Amino acid sequence: MKIRSFLAFDLQNDFKQKLFQRFEEVHSQYPDSGRIEKAGKLHITVKFFGDSEPSRLKVLSEMLREGLRLPELEVEVDKYGYFGRESDRIVLLAQARLNPEPSEFFHSLNKILHSAGFPETGGDFKPHITLMRAKRKLPDGFLDKFLSSDVRNLRSRIRSFVLYESKLLRTGSVYHPLLEIM
Repeated sequence: MKIRSFLAFDLQNDFKQKLFQRFEEVHSQYPDSGRIEKAGKLHITVKFFGDSEPSRLKVLSEMLREGLRLPELEVEVDKYGYFGRESDRIVLLAQARLNPEPSEFFHSLNKILHSAGFPETGGDFKPHITLMRAKRKLPDGFLDKFLSSDVRNLRSRIRSFVLYESKLLRTGSVYHPLLEIM
């Protein structure tokens, strides 16, 4: 049985709570807008693999554990954004910046991914934190209120780099760490 998985930067719990609370302030004014992600699930996805053989993920985990070092990184959020079309399915997110730029980390990661037979991360990495996936048109005024909300000055250290298993359930996705690099 294949495992659905992805790599992500995990965030400090207090940072997740602050970001969640700021988003909840907007969302609570529009309770029918959709189901928001739980604060504990917030992360920055680096690479989504989809379904992979467990044996391949085991090899990747060992290579990551032995060959990858997480540098000291800080995440900063300064505004909200979205992917998709307003009239259709849309992903609401917090746009993030990583400081310093982790180019050496990504170079090492891509070497490991390549050696393990996985696709490398692309040059179009745009750090973001998914807050909500709306499966229908958002209520009038919600997107404007969301995009104009102040989320400046939210900063935190990156806690860890994680290989997650993602199980899709009727109630939403559930993440289980397969490997964590502190």
